[in-house]
Amino acid sequence: MLSSSCEHDLVHRQAVLLCSVLFACVAHCQVKTKESFKKGPEKLLSNPCSGRETCSECITFDSDCGWCTKLNYTNDGKPRCDTLINLAQYCPDDYFHPKNTMTKIVDNELSNKGAREGEAIQIKPQEIRLRLKPKSPFPLHVEFKQAEDYPVDLYYLMDLSNSMKDDKEN
Repeated sequence: MLSSSCEHDLVHRQAVLLCSVLFACVAHCQVKTKESFKKGPEKLLSNPCSGRETCSECITFDSDCGWCTKLNYTNDGKPRCDTLINLAQYCPDDYFHPKNTMTKIVDNELSNKGAREGEAIQIKPQEIRLRLKPKSPFPLHVEFKQAEDYPVDLYYLMDLSNSMKDDKEN
């Protein structure tokens, strides 16, 4: 058992260590906050779209960014590249935010057999055209059905020299 003096010393050291760690964390947070304010207080609460100079840079930066296409744009302190929520307020009819689109070019029904061997339709749609905005998710739904009597390639490996025996056992 430890004596009460040793226990007191141990508790004191743990308390000093804990205070030191907390002090270091607080100091680090203050430095980071000062660095953010040096860049400008608006950067702390800014939107990801501001500062983009071209339409292509704007719409590819973030999925929520749009570009104000209004002719004779005078700025009025508002950026051309902004979030869709902000653009709807000051550029409601003239902003560019491309939508993801999918056009089905060939979309035949699934079939078990074709007129000739290998003509069965096993995936639907067969051909599509996608227009996607970068960094924007898009769900793509496909259907698959394995055709009846469709030829299957079968491959097998024979290890006649037993060189793979130890790999097989492990």
